[in-house]
Amino acid sequence: MTEKGIIGRSWLGEEIGYVKIGTGIKKVLLIGGFSAVDGISSAVLSDWTEKACESYEKNKNFGEFRAASLFAKTTVFIINNINPDGKKFVNGPDVFNPFYGRAQSIRKSYPDRPWTANARGTELSKNFAGKWMEAKMAERSENTFTPAPSGYGGEYPESELETSSLCGFIRKTEPDFICIFTDEKKGIYIDKCIDTSANIQQKAMLISKLKNFPLKERTSKESSATLPVWVKKELDIPSFTVGLAEAECDLCIDTVTLCAAL
Repeated sequence: MTEKGIIGRSWLGEEIGYVKIGTGIKKVLLIGGFSAVDGISSAVLSDWTEKACESYEKNKNFGEFRAASLFAKTTVFIINNINPDGKKFVNGPDVFNPFYGRAQSIRKSYPDRPWTANARGTELSKNFAGKWMEAKMAERSENTFTPAPSGYGGEYPESELETSSLCGFIRKTEPDFICIFTDEKKGIYIDKCIDTSANIQQKAMLISKLKNFPLKERTSKESSATLPVWVKKELDIPSFTVGLAEAECDLCIDTVTLCAAL
Protein backbone atom coordinates (compact mmCIF):
# COMPACT_ATOMS: atom_id res chain seq x y z
CA MET A 1 0.00 0.00 0.00
CA THR A 2 1.20 3.48 -0.84
CA GLU A 3 -0.27 6.67 0.55
CA LYS A 4 0.31 10.40 0.19
CA GLY A 5 -0.56 13.04 2.76
CA ILE A 6 0.38 16.35 4.35
CA ILE A 7 1.96 16.77 7.79
CA GLY A 8 1.43 20.56 7.80
CA ARG A 9 2.23 23.80 6.03
CA SER A 10 5.13 26.24 6.04
CA TRP A 11 4.96 29.95 6.92
CA LEU A 12 4.38 30.70 3.24
CA GLY A 13 1.54 28.20 3.11
CA GLU A 14 3.51 25.54 1.24
CA GLU A 15 2.37 21.97 1.81
CA ILE A 16 4.84 19.70 3.59
CA GLY A 17 3.98 16.32 2.18
CA TYR A 18 4.82 12.75 3.04
CA VAL A 19 4.65 9.43 1.24
CA LYS A 20 3.96 6.14 3.01
CA ILE A 21 5.07 2.85 1.46
CA GLY A 22 4.35 -0.59 2.88
CA THR A 23 2.33 -2.28 5.57
CA GLY A 24 5.00 -3.77 7.83
CA ILE A 25 5.25 -3.55 11.60
CA LYS A 26 8.72 -1.97 11.53
CA LYS A 27 8.34 1.76 10.84
CA VAL A 28 11.09 3.91 9.32
CA LEU A 29 11.05 7.67 8.69
CA LEU A 30 13.33 9.23 6.05
CA ILE A 31 13.63 13.04 6.04
CA GLY A 32 15.35 15.46 3.65
CA GLY A 33 15.59 19.16 2.99
CA PHE A 34 16.20 20.61 6.46
CA SER A 35 18.60 23.16 5.02
CA ALA A 36 17.52 25.52 2.26
CA VAL A 37 20.53 24.34 0.27
CA ASP A 38 19.85 20.59 0.67
CA GLY A 39 18.87 20.40 -2.97
CA ILE A 40 20.72 17.22 -3.92
CA SER A 41 19.57 15.04 -1.02
CA SER A 42 15.99 16.27 -1.26
CA ALA A 43 15.83 15.60 -5.01
CA VAL A 44 17.47 12.18 -4.66
CA LEU A 45 15.08 11.20 -1.88
CA SER A 46 12.12 12.30 -4.00
CA ASP A 47 13.38 10.31 -6.99
CA TRP A 48 14.06 7.27 -4.79
CA THR A 49 10.50 7.46 -3.40
CA GLU A 50 9.00 7.49 -6.89
CA LYS A 51 11.02 4.44 -7.93
CA ALA A 52 10.23 2.62 -4.67
CA CYS A 53 6.49 3.21 -5.10
CA GLU A 54 6.56 1.95 -8.69
CA SER A 55 8.58 -1.15 -7.78
CA TYR A 56 6.29 -1.94 -4.85
CA GLU A 57 3.06 -1.47 -6.76
CA LYS A 58 4.32 -3.52 -9.74
CA ASN A 59 6.05 -6.16 -7.58
CA LYS A 60 9.45 -5.56 -9.18
CA ASN A 61 13.00 -5.81 -7.90
CA PHE A 62 14.21 -2.54 -6.46
CA GLY A 63 17.90 -1.89 -6.05
CA GLU A 64 19.37 -4.78 -4.08
CA PHE A 65 16.12 -6.28 -2.82
CA ARG A 66 12.59 -7.19 -3.85
CA ALA A 67 10.33 -4.27 -2.97
CA ALA A 68 7.30 -6.40 -2.03
CA SER A 69 9.33 -8.40 0.49
CA LEU A 70 10.86 -5.35 2.18
CA PHE A 71 7.65 -3.33 2.37
CA ALA A 72 5.68 -6.31 3.69
CA LYS A 73 7.94 -6.19 6.75
CA THR A 74 8.46 -2.44 6.86
CA THR A 75 6.40 0.73 6.63
CA VAL A 76 8.50 3.60 5.28
CA PHE A 77 7.47 7.25 5.63
CA ILE A 78 9.32 9.77 3.44
CA ILE A 79 9.37 13.56 3.82
CA ASN A 80 11.70 14.77 1.09
CA ASN A 81 11.61 18.51 1.88
CA ILE A 82 10.83 19.84 5.35
CA ASN A 83 11.91 23.39 4.41
CA PRO A 84 10.08 24.43 1.20
CA ASP A 85 10.25 28.16 2.06
CA GLY A 86 14.02 28.10 2.42
CA LYS A 87 14.38 26.57 -1.02
CA LYS A 88 12.22 29.36 -2.46
CA PHE A 89 14.38 32.01 -0.80
CA VAL A 90 17.57 30.47 -2.15
CA ASN A 91 16.11 30.32 -5.66
CA GLY A 92 14.97 33.95 -5.48
CA PRO A 93 11.89 34.98 -3.47
CA ASP A 94 8.94 36.75 -5.04
CA VAL A 95 9.18 40.50 -4.38
CA PHE A 96 5.48 40.46 -3.43
CA ASN A 97 6.05 37.85 -0.76
CA PRO A 98 5.29 39.35 2.69
CA PHE A 99 8.43 37.74 4.13
CA TYR A 100 10.71 39.17 1.43
CA GLY A 101 11.41 42.53 3.08
CA ARG A 102 12.07 40.88 6.41
CA ALA A 103 14.45 38.41 4.79
CA GLN A 104 16.37 41.21 3.12
CA SER A 105 16.75 42.92 6.48
CA ILE A 106 18.02 39.67 8.02
CA ARG A 107 20.56 39.30 5.21
CA LYS A 108 21.89 42.79 5.87
CA SER A 109 22.39 42.00 9.55
CA TYR A 110 24.47 38.91 8.69
CA PRO A 111 25.93 39.67 5.23
CA ASP A 112 28.54 36.90 5.27
CA ARG A 113 26.18 33.99 5.93
CA PRO A 114 24.52 31.83 3.27
CA TRP A 115 20.76 31.32 3.56
CA THR A 116 20.03 27.86 4.97
CA ALA A 117 17.11 28.83 7.25
CA ASN A 118 13.35 28.94 6.72
CA ALA A 119 11.34 32.06 5.80
CA ARG A 120 11.60 33.46 9.34
CA GLY A 121 15.37 33.09 9.60
CA THR A 122 15.35 29.98 11.78
CA GLU A 123 17.66 27.04 11.22
CA LEU A 124 15.14 24.19 11.28
CA SER A 125 17.74 21.56 12.12
CA LYS A 126 18.44 23.41 15.41
CA ASN A 127 14.82 24.01 16.49
CA PHE A 128 14.30 20.98 18.76
CA ALA A 129 14.21 20.56 22.53
CA GLY A 130 17.25 18.35 23.13
CA LYS A 131 20.10 20.36 24.69
CA TRP A 132 18.29 23.60 23.82
CA MET A 133 20.12 25.88 26.27
CA GLU A 134 23.50 24.60 25.10
CA ALA A 135 22.53 25.58 21.56
CA LYS A 136 21.50 29.06 22.70
CA MET A 137 24.81 29.56 24.49
CA ALA A 138 26.67 28.47 21.36
CA GLU A 139 24.67 30.96 19.29
CA ARG A 140 25.57 33.83 21.64
CA SER A 141 29.25 32.90 21.46
CA GLU A 142 28.96 33.38 17.68
CA ASN A 143 27.13 36.72 18.07
CA THR A 144 23.80 35.33 16.89
CA PHE A 145 20.96 36.89 18.87
CA THR A 146 18.24 37.35 16.27
CA PRO A 147 16.85 35.52 13.21
CA ALA A 148 19.65 34.95 10.71
CA PRO A 149 20.29 33.36 7.31
CA SER A 150 21.87 30.48 9.24
CA GLY A 151 22.81 29.55 12.80
CA TYR A 152 19.73 30.79 14.68
CA GLY A 153 17.64 28.06 16.30
CA GLY A 154 14.44 30.00 16.91
CA GLU A 155 12.69 31.58 19.88
CA TYR A 156 11.91 28.24 21.57
CA PRO A 157 11.83 24.53 20.62
CA GLU A 158 9.34 23.81 17.82
CA SER A 159 8.70 27.53 17.35
CA GLU A 160 8.40 27.01 13.59
CA LEU A 161 5.41 25.59 11.73
CA GLU A 162 7.68 23.15 9.93
CA THR A 163 9.30 21.64 13.03
CA SER A 164 6.12 21.57 15.11
CA SER A 165 4.38 19.73 12.26
CA LEU A 166 7.26 17.26 12.01
CA CYS A 167 7.33 16.60 15.76
CA GLY A 168 3.59 16.05 15.77
CA PHE A 169 3.92 13.59 12.90
CA ILE A 170 6.69 11.70 14.71
CA ARG A 171 4.68 11.51 17.94
CA LYS A 172 1.69 10.22 15.98
CA THR A 173 3.46 7.61 13.82
CA GLU A 174 6.07 6.53 16.41
CA PRO A 175 8.73 5.31 13.97
CA ASP A 176 11.28 2.73 15.10
CA PHE A 177 14.10 4.49 13.28
CA ILE A 178 14.71 7.91 11.69
CA CYS A 179 17.29 8.81 9.07
CA ILE A 180 18.01 12.39 7.99
CA PHE A 181 19.57 13.00 4.57
CA THR A 182 21.61 16.14 3.89
CA ASP A 183 23.99 17.61 1.32
CA GLU A 184 26.87 17.34 3.79
CA LYS A 185 30.10 15.59 2.89
CA LYS A 186 29.68 11.86 2.32
CA GLY A 187 29.38 10.07 5.65
CA ILE A 188 27.21 8.70 8.43
CA TYR A 189 26.97 11.22 11.26
CA ILE A 190 26.28 9.92 14.77
CA ASP A 191 25.64 12.27 17.68
CA LYS A 192 28.31 11.73 20.32
CA CYS A 193 26.40 13.52 23.10
CA ILE A 194 23.58 10.97 23.31
CA ASP A 195 23.66 7.39 24.50
CA THR A 196 23.81 5.69 21.13
CA SER A 197 22.52 2.12 21.32
CA ALA A 198 24.45 -0.87 20.09
CA ASN A 199 21.69 -1.40 17.52
CA ILE A 200 22.17 1.98 15.87
CA GLN A 201 25.94 1.54 15.94
CA GLN A 202 25.56 -1.78 14.15
CA LYS A 203 23.32 -0.26 11.47
CA ALA A 204 25.75 2.62 10.91
CA MET A 205 28.74 0.28 10.71
CA LEU A 206 26.93 -2.04 8.28
CA ILE A 207 26.10 0.83 5.91
CA SER A 208 29.62 2.17 6.29
CA LYS A 209 31.12 -1.15 5.24
CA LEU A 210 28.64 -1.93 2.46
CA LYS A 211 28.73 1.50 0.84
CA ASN A 212 32.10 2.84 1.94
CA PHE A 213 30.56 5.68 3.95
CA PRO A 214 32.93 6.99 6.64
CA LEU A 215 31.55 7.07 10.18
CA LYS A 216 31.68 10.51 11.76
CA GLU A 217 30.80 11.74 15.25
CA ARG A 218 29.16 15.10 15.86
CA THR A 219 30.39 17.08 18.83
CA SER A 220 28.05 18.09 21.65
CA LYS A 221 27.94 21.61 20.21
CA GLU A 222 27.03 20.36 16.73
CA SER A 223 24.33 18.07 18.14
CA SER A 224 22.60 20.59 20.40
CA ALA A 225 18.91 21.25 19.64
CA THR A 226 18.91 18.75 16.74
CA LEU A 227 16.28 16.16 15.87
CA PRO A 228 18.42 13.09 16.72
CA VAL A 229 19.01 14.36 20.27
CA TRP A 230 15.34 15.25 20.79
CA VAL A 231 13.88 11.94 19.52
CA LYS A 232 16.37 9.91 21.56
CA LYS A 233 15.76 11.80 24.80
CA GLU A 234 11.98 12.24 24.54
CA LEU A 235 10.84 9.22 22.53
CA ASP A 236 13.85 6.86 22.66
CA ILE A 237 13.93 6.63 18.86
CA PRO A 238 17.36 5.94 17.34
CA SER A 239 18.48 8.04 14.39
CA PHE A 240 21.46 9.26 12.45
CA THR A 241 22.26 11.62 9.59
CA VAL A 242 23.62 10.60 6.19
CA GLY A 243 25.58 13.07 4.08
CA LEU A 244 25.04 12.33 0.40
CA ALA A 245 27.53 14.66 -1.26
CA GLU A 246 29.59 12.75 -3.82
CA ALA A 247 27.86 9.49 -2.89
CA GLU A 248 26.05 6.72 -4.78
CA CYS A 249 22.80 8.15 -3.47
CA ASP A 250 20.16 5.69 -4.66
CA LEU A 251 22.05 2.65 -3.48
CA CYS A 252 22.77 4.34 -0.15
CA ILE A 253 19.08 5.01 0.53
CA ASP A 254 18.25 1.41 -0.42
CA THR A 255 20.80 0.16 2.07
CA VAL A 256 19.70 2.53 4.84
CA THR A 257 16.09 1.40 4.44
CA LEU A 258 17.08 -2.25 4.40
CA CYS A 259 19.30 -1.91 7.48
CA ALA A 260 16.58 0.00 9.34
CA ALA A 261 14.20 -2.86 8.70
CA LEU A 262 16.51 -5.42 10.31
